[in-house]
Amino acid sequence: MKNILILNGSFRVGNTAKTLEPVKKILRTKKELEIREFMIKELIDTTCHGCALAITKGKKFCPTYEKEKELIDQLNWCDGLIIASPVYNGRETFIIKTLFDKFAYLVHRPRYFDKKAMVLVTRGSMFRDAGRYMSKVLGQWGFDVTVKCGEPELPVLKENLIQKTEDKIIKKTEQFYNSLEKNKPVPGIGKKIWFEVWKINVTLGREWNRADYDYWQEKGWLEKSYYYDTSINFFGKVISAILNPVIKRQMKRTFKGY
Repeated sequence: MKNILILNGSFRVGNTAKTLEPVKKILRTKKELEIREFMIKELIDTTCHGCALAITKGKKFCPTYEKEKELIDQLNWCDGLIIASPVYNGRETFIIKTLFDKFAYLVHRPRYFDKKAMVLVTRGSMFRDAGRYMSKVLGQWGFDVTVKCGEPELPVLKENLIQKTEDKIIKKTEQFYNSLEKNKPVPGIGKKIWFEVWKINVTLGREWNRADYDYWQEKGWLEKSYYYDTSINFFGKVISAILNPVIKRQMKRTFKGY
């Protein structure tokens, strides 16, 4: 049994929800699949106090934690995440941005390495910045973002284009479904360097952010070459080894407490 979580970042049940219909339609044809769908606005408090307690102490210390426990439970439950957003003024909705801001502790302490994700931006591929940003953040949380889909909202299309667009969305959804069985990806040079930067940050900043240090120590990452057991590209190893002391010196010169 695989569990799929669909999160809609729109303000209303409108065009984005209708564009998600082909996604759900094809997923419902799959065996041993449970699907849950939510509006993100119903799972988070869009107020942020900027206190950074979720980062420095833990999400349970966040003033709006009680409101957001359900979302955390759903993220832990799923094997695959599909997150959709309309595009306003060229970017994702503020609901999506607020979600990522309030869950920024997951960038510090990622955990979803066994999960896949699909990003759906419902204004077409011309608005790539929104899709790139959403994919980047989910990747930092640990998700393997296997599919990015940018298509116009179905309700705004002329009749002759609706089926063609639905077929594209269905094809992307099939790709996402098939990716659920794939192994964790082998990290490229960029991800290897990202890991090393965070390892340095956690080690040097252990006094001011004990939550990060304790989490990384518990996971054993301070002694590892990546978040999970995998082969590391030779050039990734070399480049990260060269950059490591450079990054460490720069952090010590720049930040208090380092």
